[in-house]
Amino acid sequence: MRAWILSALLFGVAVGCTEPLPGDVRNGSGDAASPSDAALDARVVPDGGEDPMDAALDAATDSGGGETPVTALDVAAGYDHTCVVTTSEAVVCWGANDHGQLGRAGGMRGPGVVAGLSATRVCAGDGFSCALATDQTMTCWGDNAAGQLGRGTVGGGLNPEPVTIGLTGVRSIACGTRHACAWTGDAIHCWGSNSHGQLGIGNDAEDGWPRVATSTTASSLRLAAGLRHTCASESHRTTTQTRCWGDNASMQILPSAATSYDEPQLVNDDFVVMGLGRRHSCFSDERTGVQCFGGDPPQTSPPSGLSAAVEVMGASLDATCAQASSEVICWGTNADWQLGASTSGATQEIVSLGSAATVLSGGASHFCAIAADRRVWCWGANASGQARPFMMADSVLPAPLGM
Repeated sequence: MRAWILSALLFGVAVGCTEPLPGDVRNGSGDAASPSDAALDARVVPDGGEDPMDAALDAATDSGGGETPVTALDVAAGYDHTCVVTTSEAVVCWGANDHGQLGRAGGMRGPGVVAGLSATRVCAGDGFSCALATDQTMTCWGDNAAGQLGRGTVGGGLNPEPVTIGLTGVRSIACGTRHACAWTGDAIHCWGSNSHGQLGIGNDAEDGWPRVATSTTASSLRLAAGLRHTCASESHRTTTQTRCWGDNASMQILPSAATSYDEPQLVNDDFVVMGLGRRHSCFSDERTGVQCFGGDPPQTSPPSGLSAAVEVMGASLDATCAQASSEVICWGTNADWQLGASTSGATQEIVSLGSAATVLSGGASHFCAIAADRRVWCWGANASGQARPFMMADSVLPAPLGM
């Protein structure tokens, strides 16, 4: 038990003590930020508590120190925070914590273990987080203003303690900005904000209880949730179908006059991978590669190198990243370096992780990835330390997290 707690704490040393390359970080004025000053600003010590950096350094000494990469099974980029499932099945979160979305009370933004939780998957939205536990239940914590924690209530902005919601046999989860969904094998359940029908339950009323959006006989299923829309790619024995519901004001679901759909709509029989943002949706299939709908041209113009199907994709509010060969290709808006480029006007960029990405996740304006060697990489907006803990630069370029 102690070993993985110390491993999670060591995470903070990795980025706090790593010297960035020139141009690797940006502060509010557009100048390079001092990593030492930023690290000191981030070291918030609770009254009577121990400096987390000192604890991490002690742990490094106990373990003999050395270069230790941060490795994970899953990563989720929330609005302005990030959570991972470590290879020891612990959940570790960092970044903004104004709603308890890190799984603890207080203002400390650095990495910390969510106590008492063993998980295989994690997802994150605006001020809240959820995890798929090893016993196939689902646990959520953080903001509940729209009922997105699935506790049967709507309201309550600070809920740092994880609570298990009333679903069993959960196999897949997804968090939108203020709603969440889960697949239990025979049905897709959704709850939380429903202003545009993103719960798929036939109305637009917020609901704090998990409600059935649709039943399914799929043998496997992928869920994705954007700002106000949701999609599910269902694989059956010989067929695949993708259904979506929610906001359609930018035609991010279907090219129709309908501004929203409060029940699932069949979109395509071939899409298998999805990335959903603010007003855009991107999909991949084996015949035509990556296609995007809705939004503005930068978000809906995938590079020509993505003509073949991709297996891994993620979206932030206004950008998308996808795995192509051994590289990650990102496109869309780059105001916060979320494409992995230091030029704010860039619309496409190649991010090299050294190996293929197995997971890609986008927050509001930052991305995180897990490479084939299970190392975690993050880049983009970092004002809350969501991409590079203990380095409070406004934006950062891609880098592996480790010590």
